[in-house]
Amino acid sequence: MKEDSNEVIVSIIMPSYNSANFIEQSIESVLEQTFSKWELLIIDDCSKDDTIKSVMKFKDNRISLIALKENVGAGKARNIGLELAKGKYIAFIDSDDLWMPKKLEHQITYMIENQEIAAVCTGYIFINEKNKPIRGKIIPDKIITLNSYMKNTCIGFSTSMVNRAITGSFYLSEIRLRQDTHLWISLLTQGFKIEGLPEELVKYRVREHQISGNKLKSAIRTLKLYWSFKEIPWKNRLFNFTYYSINGILKRLIK
Repeated sequence: MKEDSNEVIVSIIMPSYNSANFIEQSIESVLEQTFSKWELLIIDDCSKDDTIKSVMKFKDNRISLIALKENVGAGKARNIGLELAKGKYIAFIDSDDLWMPKKLEHQITYMIENQEIAAVCTGYIFINEKNKPIRGKIIPDKIITLNSYMKNTCIGFSTSMVNRAITGSFYLSEIRLRQDTHLWISLLTQGFKIEGLPEELVKYRVREHQISGNKLKSAIRTLKLYWSFKEIPWKNRLFNFTYYSINGILKRLIK
């Protein structure tokens, strides 16, 4: 069978909101991918800055801009992208994060070799607003189980790729925060396999307000999310959250 050079293998979902300062760098990191059979769906959530102007600078026909007329939140914006996506594989990237050039290539190769895997993530490092490395790095477990994930939430959303041939159509929760955590717990609860690659293939940007954010509020949001999964025994939810909380405290003490 003749290969279609225009075939879309990977649909990349990028929500944006007031992202003018960083979105061009993020798009460039997608354009630099060694794997080229992708489409990039940028769903702008009614930005008030020059985000749309920044996106319009790019003339690559693999890039599509969906400019929403009202602000709907990141979860719904991603779901609009999922409805439009043509690819068998779905990758997510936030509008301020950066991919290393071989990110898609490594993941596609791995998923072709491991057809039973529903999703794969990679390692990542943290950068600040000036692209300088901070904090260190996160390397996910090779085999990610429900319990191991709830203990460390090691999957960076911008590192992930999902095989829709395995999961079928899926959508994100439209809760304001933690949509990615909700997605991974949902898939793992259903018995889907998620694995991690050790390579650091993503640069995750941490803004100043994220560094100084309220850690207690963040922990409470995580607890509420865990508690919403009634199909998971309450002892497991409590134990995993306790482990997650202690692990977070230890990381801050060691820094």
